This record gives sequence, structure tokens and C-alpha cells, in this order.
Amino acid sequence: WERPIYFTGGSYDEAEYIWMKKYLQLEGLVYKLVPIETDLGKENPYLMGRINSDLMYDIVLQWDWGNSEREDIYHDPETRKNSISFRSNMARLAEQLINEEKYDKAKTILDLAIEKMPLDYFGYYSLLVPFVDGYYRIDAIEKARDLSQKIAYKYADRLEYFTSLDANTQYGLGEEIITEIERYRTLVEADLKHAEKSNLAPQLNQFLDATLPFKFLYGDYEFYTSLVDVAEGYYLIDEIELAQNLSIKIADQYSKRMELFSQFSPSNQLQLQDRIKQEWTSYNYFLQIINSYDDTSFFKSLEEQYNENVLRFNSELDSVPSNE
Repeated sequence: WERPIYFTGGSYDEAEYIWMKKYLQLEGLVYKLVPIETDLGKENPYLMGRINSDLMYDIVLQWDWGNSEREDIYHDPETRKNSISFRSNMARLAEQLINEEKYDKAKTILDLAIEKMPLDYFGYYSLLVPFVDGYYRIDAIEKARDLSQKIAYKYADRLEYFTSLDANTQYGLGEEIITEIERYRTLVEADLKHAEKSNLAPQLNQFLDATLPFKFLYGDYEFYTSLVDVAEGYYLIDEIELAQNLSIKIADQYSKRMELFSQFSPSNQLQLQDRIKQEWTSYNYFLQIINSYDDTSFFKSLEEQYNENVLRFNSELDSVPSNE
């Protein structure tokens, strides 16, 4: 305790922390070795160290930000890159403070990060999604909506640029475009998580409009079945027609996929049984979501479509050898 050992971040290899990653405490931008076991790496291997929220709060408030928020200077790439650690660690601190119901302190940290690392100059928009979630959780609704809208504009603007390119160039940049879309999706998911607080309709509409031109990079099945949450979002805000129109497209893709599987030979079905079961599970889960919001004749039509696929598929399954 008198002469603590600290590690800088940036590396996640066990050896870099003398195989003691479970005994770290995040203090600002460094990790302190402490005799307290904390295992945070099961879901996210890049998440390390416990947080003493009051101690780290005091440390962060003492940081000297220089001229980082000024609009009349050039924020060079290295400066922008350094914001990754600052934003990530401040987001973790804010989350810990919220979990401990220290909402005023959490708001101070969220505001500080947005003020000192302005969205327009630092980029790395995906790192701002936890701040949107944090603002919603402490009921700073206008701040959450404003930040979400600004981030969404950045993604939509970037995707609009990609649409101006010819098809061959878009294929060549396919990985970059899909990465941009998936990062955009995490923002939409944050708004969906707080549907009762967020300004959801324009966010969902903008996301669909921005991503639809790149459906060909995913294929119809992958594109539409990844929009189940969006369909649910439309139901949540009573945009029933939009929800139903999107649900029809999703259901059609599941139906086509199951029809395709039903045409395989029994031996091929057996080889793909895990994949097929996974598809049925996803298809059924989608219908359960729709049914929880819509018990009209519309859902009945989707259910009939599902049952037709079941009958078609079972006729083939009868000839599949048992795995028992």
C-alpha cells in the first residue's frame, strides 16, 4: 500500500501483468495491483480491473485537459486515438457510479467527457454509445437524445458518402461499410433499450434508410433477420404499419431459408441439424416477439406461414435417421 505497483494499459496479454490480471484496480488511465480478486473478462476480455468509484472520480477530476475542447486547433490523429482510453475508462467509471446510485457524480463524468472530447473533433463515435446509455439511465433525457442524434447523423452521413460510389468500389470497401453499419446498430440498440425515453421513430427510420442501399453486402436473409429489434421498436412506439411491413419481410426470409433446408436430402439435413435447429429457434423467437405486441389477423398470417414450413419440413424429417 505504501509503494504500489502500477501497470499502464494498452496491452491485454496475461504476461504483461505478470499473470495477475484478476488483481487489478483501474485508477484513471493506469491499473494498480491490489490484493482483491476481480474477474471481469468472461464476456469482454478487454475489460480489466475493479473500480473504486470515489477514488477514480477524484483522479479524473484532477486531469489537465489542456486545449482539447477548443474549436480553433487541429486535433491530430494521435490525439484522437488517445481519446479511446479516456472515453472507455470514463464510461466505465460513469457506469459504476450509476450502479452505485451516485447519479450526480455520474453526470459530472459524462458531461466532462463530452465537453473535453467533442464529438466533431475526436471521432471514434462507437465509444460514445455508453454515454448515450448513461444519460438515459440517469434521466438526462435531452442530453441522451441530442448525443444520439448527433452520432446517428455522423454514421448516416458516412453511409451516404458510400452510396455515392460505384458498385465495384462499394464491394471493395465492403468490410469497412459493414463495420460502419454494425457500429451504427449499437447506437440504435441503445435507443431501443430506452424506448420509453428516446426519440425512437426518426432514429429507426434514419437507420433503415441509411443501411438499405447496402443490403447486397449482407444478402436479404442476413440483412432482414438482423432487424427483428427494429420491428419490435416500431411496435413499442405504435408505428404498427411500419412494424408489420418490416415483419413481413423478416418472416419471408425465415420462410425461404426453412423451405431451402426442407429440400435437402435426409443425410444433409442430419449433417446440418444444429444449424437447422438454430434457424427454427430464431424463427420461433421472432414470432413470439410479434405475438407479444400483435394478436390481430396479421400475426395469424405469420403463424400460418410458420406452420406451413413446419409441415413441409416434418415430411422430410420423417426419413432422417434418428440420432439417439
